[in-house]
Amino acid sequence: MENVKRCARCILPGSYPGIAFDEAGVCNFCAAHERWTPRGLEKLEGALAPYRGVHPRYDCIAAVSGGRDSSYMLWYAVRKLGLRTLAVSVDNGYVPEQTKVNIERAVKTLGVDLVVKKHAHVRSCFPHTMRAWIRRPSPGMIGLLCGGCNYALRYHLLETAREHDVPLMLFGVGEPEPPTTFAERLLMSDPNREMSKPRLAAGFALKIAQNPAYVANPRVVATYGKEFAFRWSKGMRKFLTRRIAYPAMKILEPFYYIGWNEEEISSTIARELGWKKASYAGAAWRSDCTIATLKNYLYGRTLGFSKVDELLSNMVRTGMLTRDAALERLGRDSVISEDFIREFLSGEGVSYEALDRSLARSGAPAT
Repeated sequence: MENVKRCARCILPGSYPGIAFDEAGVCNFCAAHERWTPRGLEKLEGALAPYRGVHPRYDCIAAVSGGRDSSYMLWYAVRKLGLRTLAVSVDNGYVPEQTKVNIERAVKTLGVDLVVKKHAHVRSCFPHTMRAWIRRPSPGMIGLLCGGCNYALRYHLLETAREHDVPLMLFGVGEPEPPTTFAERLLMSDPNREMSKPRLAAGFALKIAQNPAYVANPRVVATYGKEFAFRWSKGMRKFLTRRIAYPAMKILEPFYYIGWNEEEISSTIARELGWKKASYAGAAWRSDCTIATLKNYLYGRTLGFSKVDELLSNMVRTGMLTRDAALERLGRDSVISEDFIREFLSGEGVSYEALDRSLARSGAPAT
């Protein structure tokens, strides 16, 4: 890590898409950063007021992955906001056992009901997508490894809201992220241009043309289609959920009102809920899905950095961490066990050795 050129203010590396340094060694992302202020608790209470006590059993649904942020959001909704909350977890088939324990412990401690929805969209696609990726490794296509997850997540949450007659949904999204992530920049021909859906779609189409193996399985293609339609087309999203969407559904993300404080979040859920990250994960962030860990491993192998670098850099910009603390965290949080990756891929019928050879041929360092 000491040989990598990094921003003098944050810790983004010189290989980050679209990065440029000024004479002082400060990156263009730090120069363009604008400080953000949470909307405030008063506005959050105002947004919640129309939903309190209106429906017979629940005031809201809380989308709970069992990860750090959603666990805190559930705790905050129940203990701080006093909301009658229905916890909903959507299992994509790649949820670690520790994450399931976190969910069960949280709902028991807080005394809330839990609905678990399971789907096979990701599991039916992942082995095929992983093998296709190995044929021609591309950092820009790493995000496709969890294709189908976002569609299924949103679909089942809306379905549960309809089943239980709850028009308010809370999401635990709030960690500092740039307006355009590096994963999105990787799909655009010019990573410094403004992100747009047409540009992302064009970049994705080009990657498919370069590696048609992705679309060799009709069932997988159908899942990809639903995922992209749901993400990129409001009209298709309405069509796909026309039978289950709740009229006038309100979605709230409490962290945008109360702010996101990693230390407060981590200490609270450990103390109040007994929360623990999955043992294989270096970082607590996104330790609620094994594919997320694999994706970070592949970003590290192909680019020399991962989502961890991006998150820590954003925390430096927002004043949550010093640069030295971020570098120290990076050395710890970005470590991913090769044995875990090998075991995980073997369980999916994918050869780690084939992956390693393919990465070596593409120029990524072999392990």
